[in-house]
Amino acid sequence: MNDQKWYINLTEDSKTNYDYKEISFDGKYCYCFTSLKSYVEEHQKRGEKVGANIATGWIVKESFYRSIFAHEAGPIWLAYASRYFFNNLTNKLIEPVISLNCERIPPSPSSPSTLAKQRIDWDLEQNFPYLPKTIVFYDDGVRIAAPFRKRQPPFDNGFTNIVFRVLESTNLSGMVLPTVVTLNVACPRQGELGLLYSYRISNVNILTKSIENSFVPVIPGQTHVTDGRFRSEAGLISYEIETNWLSEGEVRSFPQFGKGKIVTSIIKQNAPVKLENGKIWLIRIFFIISVLSATILIWRSAIKK
Repeated sequence: MNDQKWYINLTEDSKTNYDYKEISFDGKYCYCFTSLKSYVEEHQKRGEKVGANIATGWIVKESFYRSIFAHEAGPIWLAYASRYFFNNLTNKLIEPVISLNCERIPPSPSSPSTLAKQRIDWDLEQNFPYLPKTIVFYDDGVRIAAPFRKRQPPFDNGFTNIVFRVLESTNLSGMVLPTVVTLNVACPRQGELGLLYSYRISNVNILTKSIENSFVPVIPGQTHVTDGRFRSEAGLISYEIETNWLSEGEVRSFPQFGKGKIVTSIIKQNAPVKLENGKIWLIRIFFIISVLSATILIWRSAIKK
């Protein structure tokens, strides 16, 4: 992370579904890149037909990317990369960050007609980099994703939906960073307010060093991109790239732009993106998500303030 810019890398040890995911914000666009190289090579060895691309990518004009396929990024972003957002928040409303909620939150970019903002309370650490210590998300008794229906009583009066809490922190060279974080998602289930999902982040190592990072995922080969930067005027646009992400001007120059979804092969053979020098904080964490049954843990007293 560097000021408002941030970068998250998610890996899967087994590489059954993907090699790694990179979710980042470069100050203007948010990216989500997924490497599928091992998956593609394994299926090719079996003689199975697979696509030519070895990766997929999303690019949107938002400061955070939501998707159930990268849902782990939400708690990590809140814990380590949300400082700039909360320092500039002027009201108590925020678009949902956690994709796995009472309703599955639509992926970025979200249409205003399909997603409602949530009311929150929060408390920030008083020492640099001023990260959140606690965040409480409230459900006001109406579904937060379309269709916006009133919930069944007594939940139509609202309830506490998500609680983020830093349990342990460490001071590293004057920076107070969380080392143990929990995030619990509560939803109505069978007439009770049940704990639906529980996240726990345990920080196993913190390294600080100066590295080169453009906060833009590197494109290592043919990548299928879904571009959400033009959703209001041209919908979601799809295309293939090989080296660099395309600028808005390059996408607008497509003959098909504005005529519906583009599915074409546009392989860019341009030079790699120039990296930006700057100190960023490398934070290695061990991340666990567990899905709990509502019959095991029930939040009985989490009623909206």
